Amino acid sequence: MQVRNVGIAGPRSTLGPSIIKHLLATGSPPTITLLSRSSTETSLSFPTLNTLQANYDSVDELVQLLTSPDDGKPLFDVVISLLKPSALQPQKNLIDAVAQARIPHFIPSSFTVDLRLPYYRTFPPLAPKREVEDYLLEKASRGLPAYTIIQTGIFLDLCLSRNIIMNFNNSLPIAIFDGGDVKFSATMLDDVGGAVANSLLKTSEMRNRYCCIQTAAVSQNQLLRIARELFPDKTWETIGVDTAAEEREAEDKRKRGEEVVMRPGTFVLRGSFREGNGLFKDVDNEFLGMKGWEEEELRQLIRSVIVDA
Repeated sequence: MQVRNVGIAGPRSTLGPSIIKHLLATGSPPTITLLSRSSTETSLSFPTLNTLQANYDSVDELVQLLTSPDDGKPLFDVVISLLKPSALQPQKNLIDAVAQARIPHFIPSSFTVDLRLPYYRTFPPLAPKREVEDYLLEKASRGLPAYTIIQTGIFLDLCLSRNIIMNFNNSLPIAIFDGGDVKFSATMLDDVGGAVANSLLKTSEMRNRYCCIQTAAVSQNQLLRIARELFPDKTWETIGVDTAAEEREAEDKRKRGEEVVMRPGTFVLRGSFREGNGLFKDVDNEFLGMKGWEEEELRQLIRSVIVDA
């Protein structure tokens, strides 16, 4: 199936710009329509694209948005959801509307770790994504919509720039989680956009497919070693963190009804490190046209992050 019309829900999200950029860069770019609660703000962000106002609280209104008023046929070949994980019911409503509108293909707002692994089935921070994914799979088992799930691990450039996996700001010690040697999968935002765009070039092969991609498999100690090599005159103080202990403490507080305030990135890193679950065993990079990074490209990224810090 050639993809001619694509609807993007939540285009102003973190991944919106990179996905839109790569869709427009394909040989025969599809017509892109942005589906947003705030059509005015979205139009300002993407002035060359058509924007429709979407009410994600109403399945009926979403169905009307996704279908032709003349004959009721679907307006889109593919709908891509970039809605926030916390927007649980809106995501379910969108899936229901996509199914009722008979949109042939759907890409959910996954873009995380491999939720098929047993540990992540009970990992609290991923509960919304897991519930949405299960909901979609149940719908797809009854015929519509077909889906492509793309998992990415952590967003490498985003997490580094926000000091989530490594605090390269010299004013604070760098938290090294669980020894720092466990590798985890990480993907650049731009690579996610490229993978999504490439998946639409082969929708028949991507039908009901679960994919995992990574720009690189990295460890904290590897990133720290590169930083020390690049900036040998800087003092890199570290502090060890046991994420299992912090997770237990957080769960105890949660059960007591207390506010849970954890070190930034603890759940992210705990999810990545526990028994190596955050490292994809098999990746679909080649299938989705991705070239993984060598260490030299990591060095360039870390240099830019530290210089900009």
